[in-house]
Amino acid sequence: MRNLKSQLLLLALTSLVTLMGSFYALADPANLTAGEINDMMSGNSIHGFFPDGVTEYKQNNHADGIAVVVVKGDKIRNIPWEAVEINGTGQYCEDWSGDGWGKPCFTVTRENPAKPIFTNAKGKANAQNWSEGFVDLNFAD
Repeated sequence: MRNLKSQLLLLALTSLVTLMGSFYALADPANLTAGEINDMMSGNSIHGFFPDGVTEYKQNNHADGIAVVVVKGDKIRNIPWEAVEINGTGQYCEDWSGDGWGKPCFTVTRENPAKPIFTNAKGKANAQNWSEGFVDLNFAD
């Protein structure tokens, strides 16, 4: 009888640990810190589509805080960028004030290292393609 109790206790503990691990796996991925965002973006590139899902872009983020951004069919822009802590959360910010778009900031998660997810202040999330180093800013068409 004592052996059965021990086995049941072991089974219960194993089940509890497994269940806790499942809840942890379902938890939202952690936001990157400003330092992690800076390390990810400095000297590297992101490319893909704006949150509208239509507007394609490519950009190379220089370590000096300038992103060279090309929107398909539009001009090349030099956009200031920075990684900052806002209310204790790392944020990636770009200053598009010269184009009348203000200075949007995004939290960043990176479960998939090649596809970080940028989420704006309204909660709209957008996965982008990340590349180590700089990408060719020309478009095929």
